[in-house]
Amino acid sequence: MSVYQDKDLLRRIERNRALLYNAELKNEFIDSGTNSLQTIQLMVQIFSIFTNDETKHHCDLCQFPKEILEPIINGRLGLKGKTIDRSVKVLKDYVTWCKDTKGIETSNAVFEIVPYNIDKYRRQMVGSPKHLKEVLDNPIYGFDPPEKHTIDITYRVFLWMAFAGLKEIDALKVTKNDVDLSRLEIHLDGRTFEIYKECKEDFELACNLESFSVFRSGYEMNMPRAAGDLILRGITNEQVSLQTIRSVVNMALSGHRYLQKICKQEAPRKRNRKPSEQELKIVDMIDNQHMQQSEVARSLNVSRQCVHNAYHRYKRRESREADEQPEVEIKANTYSYTRLYLSGVYYRAYEKERIDKLTPSFDEEVKYDIAKWEEQHGRKYKTSSSRSEQSIINNKCRERLKDYQQWKKAFA
Repeated sequence: MSVYQDKDLLRRIERNRALLYNAELKNEFIDSGTNSLQTIQLMVQIFSIFTNDETKHHCDLCQFPKEILEPIINGRLGLKGKTIDRSVKVLKDYVTWCKDTKGIETSNAVFEIVPYNIDKYRRQMVGSPKHLKEVLDNPIYGFDPPEKHTIDITYRVFLWMAFAGLKEIDALKVTKNDVDLSRLEIHLDGRTFEIYKECKEDFELACNLESFSVFRSGYEMNMPRAAGDLILRGITNEQVSLQTIRSVVNMALSGHRYLQKICKQEAPRKRNRKPSEQELKIVDMIDNQHMQQSEVARSLNVSRQCVHNAYHRYKRRESREADEQPEVEIKANTYSYTRLYLSGVYYRAYEKERIDKLTPSFDEEVKYDIAKWEEQHGRKYKTSSSRSEQSIINNKCRERLKDYQQWKKAFA
């Protein structure tokens, strides 16, 4: 990390430290334990999760009862076991420090909570290809069905490739020639990824469609796709950017794309919202002076049809503006590309475990993850001087096995 990045990170950390609830106490704890900028950043991020609840209850998290603390830990401290364990350790250290060093009467709730909530796995991951198809077909996520032949086909295939085991950087590379629809396989860089029967139609359309249907103002148009062989190519560019596709997919998976569509349908039109001076004069003469439309037309030297149109245009606008916007409640689960990728890894491990009756190994997947991380970031994966690369791989495999056991409890 460069000096400038260090300074920028330090400014952000200091700003966030000042926003913590009971900031003086928490900052004293943070400074008493470490000088590492990354560790301080981690602690501040963890404490920030509790700030709104502490403000709401006018109580520091070290004194939270179990009924308040448990939903926060199980709902907001991440999904992976390593992330949860690290966060809970910080909370336990903080509660112990408050009690022993500051003499504060603390709650023991954090020591009583088992920080693994199976419901969170059910909300954030999927258990099978059939489950993922149900997610993509659910209108709350805003993906158009395949038969509409819209550009949403590419977003659906992008998420299917996550479940199949492709990292994002590889999903963008897949061409029509890499897809074998007869054998339901993707062949890329010497690896083979399975195409599940539930998504065969999506892949067929992504490979073969030459144009996408576009719906605008109630009309359907066909827009030709960009030339090329990439199956994720859109209308304008052959090579879609990762940032663009991430933005659309994340908005859809959070339910905001559906909300956007609903609001667009229900919202009044914004064109010509401001009435003209003549329109206001016409409305005043008819409503307040009780003049006939023909009299108004002669008075203003305009046609009667002009008066009629102006008056009713104003009334329609007035009526629309008076209508309240509908309240749309979104109950979307928080899926993501990475969580769907891990869901696919665990699903295949479970299927293999059922056949072989052996504890699955994640060695191959972890090595693939590290190789793709290095390709994406253009540098060697960070290793400790005291630990070999194989030691780090073994540790990641143990962590993944632990998370797999939780996934299996949720879906098996």
